[in-house]
Amino acid sequence: MNDGGYEDLTILVNSCDAYDDVWDLYFSAFQEHASCLSNNIVLNTESKHYNNKILDVKTTNYLNKNKDQWGERLLHALSEIKTEYVLMVCEDYILESAISEEKLQSCLSFMRSNKEAAVIYLVKVFEDIVEDSGFDFEELKKYVDYKVNSAAAIWRKADLIRYVGSIDSPWAWEYFGSYRSYFDGKKFYQVSKQDSDLYHYNYSLGGAIYRGKWVRDVVEEKIKKYKLPININERGVADLADLPKRSAKWKIDFFCLGYRMIGFPVALFFFRALSKKILHKMGCS
Repeated sequence: MNDGGYEDLTILVNSCDAYDDVWDLYFSAFQEHASCLSNNIVLNTESKHYNNKILDVKTTNYLNKNKDQWGERLLHALSEIKTEYVLMVCEDYILESAISEEKLQSCLSFMRSNKEAAVIYLVKVFEDIVEDSGFDFEELKKYVDYKVNSAAAIWRKADLIRYVGSIDSPWAWEYFGSYRSYFDGKKFYQVSKQDSDLYHYNYSLGGAIYRGKWVRDVVEEKIKKYKLPININERGVADLADLPKRSAKWKIDFFCLGYRMIGFPVALFFFRALSKKILHKMGCS
């Protein structure tokens, strides 16, 4: 492909049927701020379909009749995509400002020229970086926590497929799935701290949805702006100051899933989590 186009890039919006009330809000903001990417968009969900009057959004469906498995469905969506690169986001990553075409082209040019690059995160997520990597993008250190991350990013599709397992949940994929990237020689990058985020959404609040409920500060004004018939009280509004703690059963199930994903190395993550909890109780940062 020639530099300057997007023929080798697909926008993959990860979602599920239960979040279909978020789709109009996501694509309204996308239409305003990312019109340059309006021709190759895939929405990943179980069984529902979505039609947009302006954007060319293709819906890919996959439903395991026994149980919805996020990883299995993501792998199916990726198998349907024919481009070499994927800009992967979640449906609640509502764009706040325009995507710079110049910076986007710079990312794609870098990926095309550097085959060892697996991903460029389009937001500044990590502090543990390789100093003076020699590129305009910051290289992440080898053993960074959450190295595999669901933050908005351009992925080399073949690498992304290798980092996803069919039994993965989105939380376990980020927490345990990073181990899959530690020893394969691929490099991970993020936009430079010298620049603003390329894909600007409210990353600090986790997006428009938190634990299944709307984040008021992210969505309320946008719903009015785009004149959308969304009643946020139907889904409910997250109280970020009073979030319920994860149950002991949830935590046990989570680490059991981690063991099924990566085997005995899950112990590394268990002891890391335990040590952080102990240090937190001791008042250490």
